[in-house]
Amino acid sequence: MNILPRELRINISNLIIWTMILAGLGILVMVFFPSLARQAATLEKVMSSLPRGVLLAFGLEKISMTDLLGYYAANQYTTVTLFGSIYAILLSSAMLAKEESEKTIEFLLSRPISRWKIVSAKLLAIVILVLIFNLLITFIMYITLVAVKTQDFSLKVFLLLSAGSFLLHLTFASIGYLLSALARGNRPLTPAALAVVLITYFLGIASALSARLDFLKFLSPFKYVDAVDILIHENIASNYLLLIIVINLAAIALTYLLYQRKDFAI
Repeated sequence: MNILPRELRINISNLIIWTMILAGLGILVMVFFPSLARQAATLEKVMSSLPRGVLLAFGLEKISMTDLLGYYAANQYTTVTLFGSIYAILLSSAMLAKEESEKTIEFLLSRPISRWKIVSAKLLAIVILVLIFNLLITFIMYITLVAVKTQDFSLKVFLLLSAGSFLLHLTFASIGYLLSALARGNRPLTPAALAVVLITYFLGIASALSARLDFLKFLSPFKYVDAVDILIHENIASNYLLLIIVINLAAIALTYLLYQRKDFAI
């Protein structure tokens, strides 16, 4: 039984829907940039009137909304990282769990295929789908930025932002895959998966509000690929890259281990 093509075929429609929605939102947001850029003084005045907490939470005190990539980072990047992470974790958290909830695990285990190969094939499907999702969003948004730009922008920084969102989506996909291995019976994983993304997202916001809460950023993968840091330093910090690698490897290793030892009520 070829699991990989089956999973790609089953999940392609969701991939297209999520891509169209996020790309459409991105295009809708970015088309307003030229008119906003022409009213730079007014926009800066509006931004300065915002509550300090809002500016700190989203890093708006460090970037300019009249700069194309600053505007992109504050709007579309935030949307892609948040909702793309939701897509990734919902996709991965269902990969293994659905076989049990849909009562197809008995058929899978009766075939001449090991649990190791089942986990590997489904993991590869997740990586391919998340990669295609990010490549499509990156391509569409690059074309959009070129179309609306009023001045040249750094391709390097744009690609770093795209790489950051891809790494973030992979991280939540790995966490979701671990949740999928932990699932039992027909218990729905969607609430837990959404909670992981939303809680870590708000922890990231909270970490920016006060120096006393700065430690919370290490609990939020969103801060590992923070748009403001990427714009300012033009790189993804090595310590955060290390954390991303550790989280992904640990989640995947635990998924293999738990699935090998899992007892199924067949």
